[in-house]
Amino acid sequence: MTPLDTRIPAVLLRIDRNPFHHGTLGAVRSLGRAGVEVHLVADDHAGPVRRSRHLHRMHPPPAPGAPLAEVAATLRRVARHFAAPAVLIPLDDASALAVSALHAELSGRFLLPRA
Repeated sequence: MTPLDTRIPAVLLRIDRNPFHHGTLGAVRSLGRAGVEVHLVADDHAGPVRRSRHLHRMHPPPAPGAPLAEVAATLRRVARHFAAPAVLIPLDDASALAVSALHAELSGRFLLPRA
């Protein structure tokens, strides 16, 4: 298995408002344990992920049902924290669809595969 490049931070995006979304905590723990700086864009102030020692920073998400322009603006704000592009990982279907639709706009700020 190829080792992770821990110099590149990861930004996890979850638009879904479920505070007990198990994939979120699993992704934060897995990446954080591997030494990756993990940022989370989610509304998860009461959930267990907020207290994870592997989470570097939480960022406020776009409003529920926000248009793509607001999702893009949120991600541009997060990208300002990095000197180079970070890996963007959508954690739910709504986030995956938004990232896919915004691929051209976000690809300069984030490392994204083509869906």
